[in-house]
Amino acid sequence: MPRNIDLNRLRYYASFALIGIGVAMLVYVGLRQLDSGTEAGQTIPEDALIKGLPQDCPPDWRYIDNVDQRYTICLPLNLVFYDGNGILPLEYATEDDWARINANFVMVNDAGLALSPVEVQHAAIAPISLSVEVLGPAISFEGCDPRAETPDADGVVVCSDTFRFEEEQSVFEPDAPIHRFKALIPTQKGESVNEVFSLHLSIVSLSQDWQLQEPLFRELLPTLRPY
Repeated sequence: MPRNIDLNRLRYYASFALIGIGVAMLVYVGLRQLDSGTEAGQTIPEDALIKGLPQDCPPDWRYIDNVDQRYTICLPLNLVFYDGNGILPLEYATEDDWARINANFVMVNDAGLALSPVEVQHAAIAPISLSVEVLGPAISFEGCDPRAETPDADGVVVCSDTFRFEEEQSVFEPDAPIHRFKALIPTQKGESVNEVFSLHLSIVSLSQDWQLQEPLFRELLPTLRPY
């Protein structure tokens, strides 16, 4: 039988996405604002990052513009915000809620809240926990390190690993029950993730569902765009 992961351990995992985000966000936004924006009539530089638009999203996905951390992303409609204690459907989020969401961007679906196995063949319904955070070039990783991978033409690097929890610690093993995709997207065009701030995308699912989640990860990744 597939192994269930309890909510307390999911909260422990979710804390990875919360630690240090405040400091990283302040430094990142400060640096980005120094060279962001162009005045009316000014030519946009060739190396400028292009903000994503709602029409870039797959049909029936949600467009999100994280104005605080300066990126856009498209998500399946059934993902909800998770702060480690409870969930909030995004359609009910207030302006104050969006400040919290933008600062600690962690999303789950119903099954992903406890990583409980369900009998489905749809990636957005199978258990999933997703997070986006801003990371500096010196931040290290547990498990696989995407910086060790060969970047694509846009400088994006990806990797995946599997792990389990043991006494509130992550233990990485090839046959572990939890699977995670990771990606780093540089926030400056033409630069390496080893040299500049990056957007870190993480998608966690049960290992039994990784073949469902990989197409979702590949479809979602190009919608995550820094600006």
